[in-house]
Amino acid sequence: MPRPSHHPDRWRCIHLLGLALIVMVCWTAPKASAAVEVRPWSGDTPVLRFDAADGAPFDLRSLRGKVVVLNFWAAWCAPCREEIPHLQAWAAGQRGVQVVLVNIGDKPQVMRDWLQRAGVTLTSLRDPESRALAELGLRQLPATLIIDTEGRIRWKMIGKVDEQAEPVRSKALALVKQ
Repeated sequence: MPRPSHHPDRWRCIHLLGLALIVMVCWTAPKASAAVEVRPWSGDTPVLRFDAADGAPFDLRSLRGKVVVLNFWAAWCAPCREEIPHLQAWAAGQRGVQVVLVNIGDKPQVMRDWLQRAGVTLTSLRDPESRALAELGLRQLPATLIIDTEGRIRWKMIGKVDEQAEPVRSKALALVKQ
């Protein structure tokens, strides 16, 4: 039985086609944008319940009367880790606004260790099975919701805030003034 011949030109052609395919996929893939996607919330506001860092249940309804900035993050998410200090710095001087972090899927100790190393003192909750994220239709991190004083979600933001915590800052402050 004759052996198949090895054609170096054939393999070179296959490699070049593979390389061309990789370049084409990378070139046409959606580019990451520095802009935060900001959209008014449409639809009902579900009852959101989370676990506090110590594992106790936490009901967001306990924060009624304040504008709540609800920021979803994970320790593995670099943009999340970059924006949290900006949110904390902005929140430090605010009245009528509470920034609440919701960790998605990290083990409790991983979350606590990262928050401690980063010096984060914001209220930190957990959604270990990403139930709220799924219920809210949020598919990307970081994600931020702004909730008015009556507990209604008013804004949804996808992407990392800037050094001045924009656009979260302007949307939250507008609700405080209402």
